[in-house]
Amino acid sequence: MFTEEIADHPGSVAFIVIEKSQLCKRPIFKRMFVMFTAQKEGFVNACRPVIGLDACHLKGIMGGQLMSTIGRDVNNQMFPIAMALVESECKDSSGWFLDNLSDAIGTPLERGWVFLSDRQKELIDCIENKYPGVEHQFCVRHMYANFKLKFKDKHLRDLMWAVARAYLPSHYESKMRELQIVAPEAHAWLSSIPANLWARHTFSPRTKCDLLSNNICESFNQYIKDARKEPILTMFEAIRRQIMCKFQEKRDWIQKVKSHICPRICQKIEERKKQLAQFDALVSTREVYEVTGIVRTFVVNAVQRSCTCNEWDMTGIPCVHGCVGLVQDSKSPYAYVDNCDSVETYKKAYAGVIMPMPDQANWVNTCNDSLLPPRRKIALGRPKKVRRKAPLEDLHVGKLSKVGLPIHCSHC
Repeated sequence: MFTEEIADHPGSVAFIVIEKSQLCKRPIFKRMFVMFTAQKEGFVNACRPVIGLDACHLKGIMGGQLMSTIGRDVNNQMFPIAMALVESECKDSSGWFLDNLSDAIGTPLERGWVFLSDRQKELIDCIENKYPGVEHQFCVRHMYANFKLKFKDKHLRDLMWAVARAYLPSHYESKMRELQIVAPEAHAWLSSIPANLWARHTFSPRTKCDLLSNNICESFNQYIKDARKEPILTMFEAIRRQIMCKFQEKRDWIQKVKSHICPRICQKIEERKKQLAQFDALVSTREVYEVTGIVRTFVVNAVQRSCTCNEWDMTGIPCVHGCVGLVQDSKSPYAYVDNCDSVETYKKAYAGVIMPMPDQANWVNTCNDSLLPPRRKIALGRPKKVRRKAPLEDLHVGKLSKVGLPIHCSHC
């Protein structure tokens, strides 16, 4: 393996792994890892400490897979951290990718990173072996894709998601008991997966993030769909240009925001303020309230920015009970949003600049041997350009699925 610092990008690196063959005198390209300083500093300084891990197949002639790590910025949008081209998503390549990521942004145990993945066995084994004790969460949407293969009832689907979304252990246990009564087999299936890997009530409030799905990684894979068809260097250059322009678009956009809180956070607070009529609030002391709903009573402490429903503690955004108490006390809920959701923090995330790259003719010569293309594995059959859909997955977004509907011949 050899390392090069990317010209005009101090601190940015590209790690390349090569392999030698007795049949070839020149080295053969195997893997490549790329991270720009703007991505590293933006994630470390201003993004939530949750790292989404995923990989997608490349559609170019060389094949392979592109592994990526995606963070979530202050406005709950995707923030690309690093990417790597590997021959396949195996235990060896996953471990190599995690090692390079840790060298660049710090180890998960030191920095408190939390991993979010789609339950790939290779990633699970790598994370358990390399970082024992680190927080690792599963994408509940992918869990449900396996769950519905055995349990297709809509009520069971709603119960499973209610279990995952519960903020309190008591609510989690209540929904699990309900699931056990309705479908003991479904309860046993869900109980076989440790709750700390997917149930929201077990998440650390330190992250200020209550994500249950890894969809943001799939959004990135779709975002670079056209680049994935290109050869290796062309693909990385296309992705770099996309991220470079996106960072500038974010900087321009945030300048137009008038509030000190990011728009998506403001939207959540406005939606909660519409529910104020459903609750009554009593002021115990300044900034401590007792909020009563139709069924339950909650204690809100605005000084500690906490509520017994646990939602405010976990997200850093005043829950509906907190909004009720603050409005009753003539205070603005916006003033009690965690600093991690502020516009100033958003600006820090995109403060770094990814500089333009000169023409390839002007690139610095590394004095290393030129590389041969990676080994190509040709699969049987016609090359596929579209991802294979799950049996019950909607084939067309926005259109009704024909799954389960009787199909008739147009002639008879």
